[in-house]
Amino acid sequence: MTEVLVNYYIGAGHIDSYQLGAKRLRRGFSSGLSSGNASTAFLCAGQWANFSTISAEIDLPSLLREMDYYLHLLELYKSELIKKFILCYRETVSTLIDKGQTTAIDAKLSYTDVSDPGRDPGTGNKLLEMFYFHQVFRNYWIGYSERCHHYATKFFTVSKPGHFRIYVIKFYHGLNSIDKIRKQANYNKMKEVNEIIAAMKVAASHAESNFRNKLELLEAEQYGITGRRDLALHTYDTAIASAQKANFIHEQGLACEKAGFYCKRMKYNEKSLSYFNQARECYEKWGSTVKVEFIQKELSNLM
Repeated sequence: MTEVLVNYYIGAGHIDSYQLGAKRLRRGFSSGLSSGNASTAFLCAGQWANFSTISAEIDLPSLLREMDYYLHLLELYKSELIKKFILCYRETVSTLIDKGQTTAIDAKLSYTDVSDPGRDPGTGNKLLEMFYFHQVFRNYWIGYSERCHHYATKFFTVSKPGHFRIYVIKFYHGLNSIDKIRKQANYNKMKEVNEIIAAMKVAASHAESNFRNKLELLEAEQYGITGRRDLALHTYDTAIASAQKANFIHEQGLACEKAGFYCKRMKYNEKSLSYFNQARECYEKWGSTVKVEFIQKELSNLM
């Protein structure tokens, strides 16, 4: 049964709630290990670590502690492949907490580790895809726009069409592209943004709990840069509500943050303060010191 569980979430995990998937995979790990099936148990652990990272199923410091526990067990069981995946996820979590200032460890997954031409093609491609995925994810969250764009481009060249990871990266790549349009007043990227929103509508129709809030935030940002103020404000609020319903505390915070910046640009200072305060509360619950400090600076500038 544990093998069925892990294969389901590897292939079709986007259909269920990411957080529900993370909880089931954690139980799968315990079940596999107690039944003596360590290899499948650690596959569950690896999938759990990824699902929990992207869905904020638990707060970041707790997630880091659980990953360190799994890494300790992986040392004992000599499971090098799953260790590489979890090291990749761990670096993302450490970066999101404090950019690794107090949470980093010496062991990391480097590009050399994932691009070895002697590696088994199937395993190597999965590692490389996950490496690019997490580079996009972590670089978007800490505000490294060019790196985010670079690794998104790399990711799309190695990812499998239709897999849920593509839609997660499309979300962050779409937000990053809208930021570039806004900063550079270059609307050539709007076609790509429209294509991403169309893809997200398809994803949301199949897995609303995972993608509805992402679609709405992309739409709100698009309405904002095309001058549809009332529609933008309404859609920011629906994105916030959808993220809250899905228990995506990080993306709830992100929607509040984006709404705060939109209101700041529109000179709606009271609304901006309210949204930024909501964002800070979400990021505090998520456990991201980096994002809390970022939002606090914005609040200090507005007060």
